[in-house]
Amino acid sequence: DEISRYIELGDPNPFRARAFEKAARAVENLDADLDVLVQSGGILSVSGIGKATAKIVEEIVESGTSQYLEELRGQYPPGIFELLRVPKLGLKKIAVLYSELGIASIDQLEEAPRTGRIAKLKGFGTKTAEQILQNIAFARLRESQFLLPVGLEVGESIRERLAELDEVED
Repeated sequence: DEISRYIELGDPNPFRARAFEKAARAVENLDADLDVLVQSGGILSVSGIGKATAKIVEEIVESGTSQYLEELRGQYPPGIFELLRVPKLGLKKIAVLYSELGIASIDQLEEAPRTGRIAKLKGFGTKTAEQILQNIAFARLRESQFLLPVGLEVGESIRERLAELDEVED
């Protein structure tokens, strides 16, 4: 998924991004054990995984990361995907904001409409700049709120991880 998002940010060819997104869904929905599929060479038999994506999946399973993913991460600032929290701001607009204005954080995004820089961009304008400001306010309000089931699930996950540590007593 992360590779797909990075490709969508920087590559005008949508098919490459979709290929990685499709592979991510295929891996996510596997009934078989991914490690076993990779070791046996059966990963290519999984619908939605082609030769290029199979190599990446194999590399991630074997090493925990991918050189290709690391290269993509190196092209963008670490927090660029936090911009996705702003409603109605997709990867294509984020790509324009980053390439044209160097915007890679919500704080930078919030400043840009106030100085008129966003309104000058092709495909944006004054109304879009105003809407971005409103959506940032909504995103900031929403970041401090979450549904109770989500909070309980996260809390339980943290409790389980802490329980696995020798240093932590029950």
